[in-house]
Amino acid sequence: WANGGQPGVSSKNSATGPVSAHVFETPGTYTVTMTAFDGTNTKSTNTTITIDDPNTVFAGANTICVGATALPTPGSNGCPVDAVATSTNNFAAAVNTYQNTNKRILFQKGDTFVASSTATITATGPGAIVAFGSGAKPLVTATAFTTYPAILRIPTRDWRIMDIAFDGVNTTNSRALESSTPAPSQITVLRIEGTQLSFTLNMNGIDQLAIIDSSFTKGEATAALNGTYGLYCQNCSKVAMLGSYSFVNPSQNSHNIRLQGVNYFVISNNTLAGNQYSEPITTRGNSQYGVESDNKFSDNRVTISPQNSTAFENQQDILVERNWFVGGPHTWGVLHIEGHAITARNNIFDLSNASGKRAITIAHTSTVGSPMPDLINIYNNTFFNSAANNGNLGATWPFYFYATLDATCHSIIKNNLAYSPNTYNLTPALIHVDTGGLCNITGANGTHGNSSDAQIKTGPNPFVSATPSTPSDFRLTSGSYGLDAGAVVKVFSDFFRNLRPQAGSYDMGAVEGL
Repeated sequence: WANGGQPGVSSKNSATGPVSAHVFETPGTYTVTMTAFDGTNTKSTNTTITIDDPNTVFAGANTICVGATALPTPGSNGCPVDAVATSTNNFAAAVNTYQNTNKRILFQKGDTFVASSTATITATGPGAIVAFGSGAKPLVTATAFTTYPAILRIPTRDWRIMDIAFDGVNTTNSRALESSTPAPSQITVLRIEGTQLSFTLNMNGIDQLAIIDSSFTKGEATAALNGTYGLYCQNCSKVAMLGSYSFVNPSQNSHNIRLQGVNYFVISNNTLAGNQYSEPITTRGNSQYGVESDNKFSDNRVTISPQNSTAFENQQDILVERNWFVGGPHTWGVLHIEGHAITARNNIFDLSNASGKRAITIAHTSTVGSPMPDLINIYNNTFFNSAANNGNLGATWPFYFYATLDATCHSIIKNNLAYSPNTYNLTPALIHVDTGGLCNITGANGTHGNSSDAQIKTGPNPFVSATPSTPSDFRLTSGSYGLDAGAVVKVFSDFFRNLRPQAGSYDMGAVEGL
């Protein structure tokens, strides 16, 4: 992946979990294999997928090469020999003039194009807006042309936006790509860059959206506390964000990636950073059937919850696995859950720089009847805190259950390993339940394969490194108390996708074996 965090597993050609996605970049016929495994038995099925050659689909006059200052030469510098050539630095004019079914618009690399109005794709695809030539990606810069300027608007289906850089130049409420009615579908965003934008991608009601190997940096400077997003996706379905990087400016209020009512989604192999006002990713608005895996999340918290206490929402059937959570000075609880049937497994949490030493928090803040969190399954996670505690900071509590929970809440906690060797005054505890919290918890400190309070504080150090700072440092060392000390759970791989169990017994924590 060009931009992903690669915390554990980073293969573009394989994935695990109930939802996965892939984008093919080379024409041909491929066999995709899906395998189900129950710990003993394996069953597989194959599907054949054929990828058409874009040089055939967009042959001849269906390809247009656009240069900003000079007329491209067909047959030279990557412009197909039979293409149409034109010259303009007006991005909207080029797109609005040439977009049509079976059209491919190629913008010359190294050139800068101006977006003085919105380019709107009205034709049904297949279609593509791509780059040609060598050098830096073609740069499209926005100007203040509307109250909510969108550089490219897509109300239709079956289009690919590839290898383009968009710069909002701090235009108020600017957007690089925006959906509009009628809701679009089958949109691929590959290797795009977005900077100084309020929204790089502002998507509403889209079906089948793939965002691959892209980079969203530096939100709009004037947005401050008004909100800025790498991706905002509302009422979407079948969404994949893979191998991408996103962060916003430290002073800006945002969710960075916000899924607001998304069904069937996979967010994998990304690096997503927050700040004091911004969360790396939030999953809200009755979202269901999702996977968040193999990401690096840093600073602030990742949330799966209603957008506020007065929103009647239920997030459910979401798997959070193999992520590397790195807490920062604005992180109180690293993963916050207010949902139903949420599983967090094989994650690594580093709380060393977190302002609050809480990794997974479970609460119920709804005042309008949203369902109580229930069926919260937490298996095989690793927690580490190197910071000293002088009594002025909170104790190290990897799991924190709030008093707002009632007896309809059920949670299973097994095979979780924690180490916080430098704490004093305040004794660490794997599980802390607020006074009055009534969630039914299966598992406790020192039981069900979980670290005891004494092991959290005094160890001995269970990891191969005394100062772990990368995922590989959290492998268990020879003689670790976590080896072969786990409970039996139906989790058949670890953080690095190594098989569980090894040598017949389960280990504690996110990494199985030595």
